[in-house]
Amino acid sequence: MGIQNQATILAFDDDAGFLRQLKEILSGEYIVEIATSIPQAMKIIMTRPLDLVLLDMNMPEMSGLEFLKTLRQRNLHTPVIMLTG
Repeated sequence: MGIQNQATILAFDDDAGFLRQLKEILSGEYIVEIATSIPQAMKIIMTRPLDLVLLDMNMPEMSGLEFLKTLRQRNLHTPVIMLTG
């Protein structure tokens, strides 16, 4: 778990408005990091322990499944929940 026994979640989606709403909803119970691009997401993933990744299936740079494959190739086994609109 993250700081103060709160789980840390990365929400990765290309829709910044959705991410702001999600962070507002979850931030009372969880530490929520948000990313709208692969470089942002990878920086967060590589610099802090995460308990969960919420990942959009349809991203402009690569699909959510391709990103998940990249995480696994880097031996990162954080649980991932795939989202789609």
